Amino acid sequence: MKDIKIEVDSSCGTSGLPVELQPASFSPHTWSADEKAAFNIIAIATSPPTYVGFTLADTWAHNRYFASLHSGSALRLRHEWDDLDSHQKTILADDFGVGFPLLYLKEKLQLDYLSPTGWWLKGLEKISGKPIKLGKKKHGPPKLPDYICVDSTGYFHAVENKGTQTSRRMLNKQINKGIEQVENMRAGGLPHWAKAYFRSWIVGGIYIPQHRSRSDAAMVFADPDFSDLLTELEDQDGLRRAREAVRLVSLCQQLTSIGLRQLGTALFNGRVDPGYRDLVRPTADGNAEASFMGFRREDESWVTSSVFRAFDTANRARGRRSAREYTLNYSIDAKVLLALTKCFSDSGVLSRHALAQVLDEIAPLVHPDEPPNENFLLLRGLERAEKPRRWHHNFDAARSAIETPFKIRYETIERNA
Repeated sequence: MKDIKIEVDSSCGTSGLPVELQPASFSPHTWSADEKAAFNIIAIATSPPTYVGFTLADTWAHNRYFASLHSGSALRLRHEWDDLDSHQKTILADDFGVGFPLLYLKEKLQLDYLSPTGWWLKGLEKISGKPIKLGKKKHGPPKLPDYICVDSTGYFHAVENKGTQTSRRMLNKQINKGIEQVENMRAGGLPHWAKAYFRSWIVGGIYIPQHRSRSDAAMVFADPDFSDLLTELEDQDGLRRAREAVRLVSLCQQLTSIGLRQLGTALFNGRVDPGYRDLVRPTADGNAEASFMGFRREDESWVTSSVFRAFDTANRARGRRSAREYTLNYSIDAKVLLALTKCFSDSGVLSRHALAQVLDEIAPLVHPDEPPNENFLLLRGLERAEKPRRWHHNFDAARSAIETPFKIRYETIERNA
């Protein structure tokens, strides 16, 4: 567990901030973060939903960053990172800026599904069959927010992620830049009905102190001022498709992140490439792709594991050897995997209707009839907290496990080597 201070930048106001985040605007508090779960969130959030020829994202955060953290309770880098090239530090900061804020928001806002915004738009185009005219810049203020999320009550959240190791001042500068990027989505081509159902537009950033820094780790959230959102629903079918697109990308990212890359690709694209039909089709003894990728059948799940070790240099001066071993277990419910593979015809064409039926059974979406009203939720005592949590997160000092709504499980076990 790593301690991180949580703050809210109130320079843009806090009236549009979800009620779950507003206490931090009055008094910063400390969050004990499960860093192992944050690294799994990085693996999920940075994995493309389709196979693109490389798989580094799957275990990058684990292999790279477990050994980078100081052993104390505060989130802080070890002194060895002081001498690394600035480019490598930037990559770490960017990754931490994704994993830790999204983990915090997932816990506070009960986010069920998340999708990179660009992939969400592509998924929406595939589901609706219509092109989406919205700016898709990758850099600068015209850039769209990083992620679109759907919470357990069916409302949307737009999230822009930032991270830095330089200073708190640099984090504040990045937060201000992120506000411009989030606002670009509001001012862009999103239809009014979609804007009305966005419960929040959040910029979240993290400062990761170097070993010798006098400052503590901190996460800062900001709420840009969007005063002209309409509250009229104009297209219920369009709203439903938008949620389904987030869910589709979220499922495909998780499948590719655990190694089922052809299945994830085929579900997103709507067809199986001819050379891989034998891998995606269900087989008599289970699943061909799972077997090919090194999964093993354990009870009612398909499981794959990897182990790596990292030396701890803290005891080097004392003449002692110290090392840590990390075991990563990825798994998926066998019945879910079988149901997904049965959504394809013999010719490899996906039935989106059959897929929707499967997903509505295992990971249903909530379709609210009206835009969110925070005052109502506040008066009802944060009614949203009563909704069932579809992400299950269990952890202690040596083990962390998260299970997603699709019954895909990520487990990390740490021990002395």
